[in-house]
Amino acid sequence: MNSKDNVTVNNIEIFSDERGEIAFSNDSSLEQFRRFYFIEHKSTEVVRAWQGHPIERKMFVPVTGEFLLAWVKVDDFSNPSLNLQAQH
Repeated sequence: MNSKDNVTVNNIEIFSDERGEIAFSNDSSLEQFRRFYFIEHKSTEVVRAWQGHPIERKMFVPVTGEFLLAWVKVDDFSNPSLNLQAQH
């Protein structure tokens, strides 16, 4: 599990046998999330964005492949600075 600027990245493990695969994370607790998303992109050229909320936490799970997670730490939700830089 990695944390930065209140963004937490949990490890997803996969168990596989003759019946198939199951993905799981023993580090995750769904109590802290209001929403979660399973993501599978058709192309690496696709850029997808979600809008932030001052008190809502979201979970993103890539189904296959990988993705780059980037975020902007908003300084003031009522009047955010225009020059905020994305973190990743």
